[in-house]
Amino acid sequence: MAKRIFIAVPISEELQKGILEWEKDFQSRFSLSKGQKENRGSSMAWPSGPVRWLSGKNLHITIVPPWYEDNIDKIAGKLKKVALKFEPFGIVFKRINYGPDPKKPHLIWAENMPSKKMIELKDESEKAMGTASDYHRWTMHLTLARFGPETFSSFPVKKLDEIIYWPEKVDSLVIMESHLNPVEAEYETLEEVKF
Repeated sequence: MAKRIFIAVPISEELQKGILEWEKDFQSRFSLSKGQKENRGSSMAWPSGPVRWLSGKNLHITIVPPWYEDNIDKIAGKLKKVALKFEPFGIVFKRINYGPDPKKPHLIWAENMPSKKMIELKDESEKAMGTASDYHRWTMHLTLARFGPETFSSFPVKKLDEIIYWPEKVDSLVIMESHLNPVEAEYETLEEVKF
């Protein structure tokens, strides 16, 4: 049976911890308690309601978008060939904001312009998987939370533009399976290939 998979860069445990600290701080700055924020008489559930926070193993940078695949071993073989072309390299996330369209957002993400090495990694991975994308439209990002665009009008924070410095070492690629459910997607690492 075909699995819904994608290729990603996993996030280190160190950065996962830093992201969790940022999420807690972000929620506390807006007096969030028990997942609720009072906003002029209305309530807005932040981690468990309209905003679904990602953490731990669900944090990743998507390199090749999802598709359905039944031969995971074949994909792992292709990924190993890609990994042979790279040495570990560093990236940095510099800003947290709403995305991908600030006027009609549905994500809170950390982002930065992709480095030359990151573009090369994406390019080689897409070639190996037989896909292609437009780099002029690709933003290297790390999704921190998701929400329905229709709920944005009730948010207490309409403009989000935080400067951060989150360095990360890129030293592997993973095949991740996306398990869709009515609440949110859960991700499972099927294979990890180190550089």
